[in-house]
Amino acid sequence: MLPPEAIPDQHDELNQQLAVLEGARAELEAGWVQGSWWAVTAGEGPDHVDGVCLVGALVRAGTGRSTSTSTGSNSDTGSNSESSENATTGRAVDAVYDALWASRGQPAPARQLVPSPQVRLARVRMLTQWNDRPERTKAEVTTVVDHAIRATILALMATPPPAASAADPASPPDPARSHPPHQQPARQRPPPPR
Repeated sequence: MLPPEAIPDQHDELNQQLAVLEGARAELEAGWVQGSWWAVTAGEGPDHVDGVCLVGALVRAGTGRSTSTSTGSNSDTGSNSESSENATTGRAVDAVYDALWASRGQPAPARQLVPSPQVRLARVRMLTQWNDRPERTKAEVTTVVDHAIRATILALMATPPPAASAADPASPPDPARSHPPHQQPARQRPPPPR
């Protein structure tokens, strides 16, 4: 059995995914392109881009290069490792892929816990090709990202936050859980009117 600290926190993963999706949305609003993951003007800074495609926005937001200041990927907790960035970006790609299916009125394919690298690569290619179709518009691309954001928020709301550790002084005690259910403190009733 894995120790509790080795088990991924789904609530935290969804928050990271949401941060990447919101960062990607901000990247797309700043400038959208087709035909490449991003466009750069010569002479600008290394992190400056003029525009991004759908996948380019997810990659930039997932690696902390987003124009958005709230990507959540630049934390001081040590979770900003390359594998963590890749996993978070991959989950965001999956969310956008599922949102694209849903926007077409089709249920998303059965979700695997962690898709194989080949499946994820196929999703990246499909999203890139979808972005680059000549008839595609920036509004369609941002709408799919908005659907992914909405689905992630709904999943976050349905996922219980991690249980606070008893040794964690930063977590205030929950008075509703301090007594067994059959010993809940009696509620104070107002005095009867006179």
